[in-house]
Amino acid sequence: MSPSPSSSSNAADLLLRFRDQQAKHNGPRIEILDHINDAWSHVGTFITKLGDERDSLEDELFQEKSDNRQLQVEIDDLQEKIQTLETQLAGLHIHNTSSERSLTLTSPVDAVSSNVKPHPLASPGKWTYSQKHTCKLDGSSSFRNKVLKPDELAPYVEYTEGDNYEGYFLEEDIDVAAWLSKIATDLVTS
Repeated sequence: MSPSPSSSSNAADLLLRFRDQQAKHNGPRIEILDHINDAWSHVGTFITKLGDERDSLEDELFQEKSDNRQLQVEIDDLQEKIQTLETQLAGLHIHNTSSERSLTLTSPVDAVSSNVKPHPLASPGKWTYSQKHTCKLDGSSSFRNKVLKPDELAPYVEYTEGDNYEGYFLEEDIDVAAWLSKIATDLVTS
């Protein structure tokens, strides 16, 4: 049997239709594959950038961890130093309390007053003063050692600079607090 011309044309038509149908189905597939190929280059670049960012972030994280470890070591060292200093401070408090007790027994004024002659303005305990008998007091050598005569008083200078104040001041500084405490101790002891 030989194929009839109409059947061969039908087969050719069917084959042509099949190829057209296949081309219609393959067309979108080929187009999709072309778009995937175009997009793949962008995806590859994105993945590469992500990898680089990840590497830099890992390096940064490693550096931060290293810095944190170093800071922790420094914190530990500082805590040890603080504990050492607190121990030393506690030891100093024990020693200071005993030295404070000894300081309360002898004040600096008492220590100075025992080594120094009485202040010229200090009153002697054995003399009573009267305006009528000042000549008798001037004649006493012990009085002259304790109190200065008016012509031997400390030099005063009149204040004339700036505003005209009516007043005087001492040329030399006198520790008034020490002098008052000395007078007070002399009064108490006499």
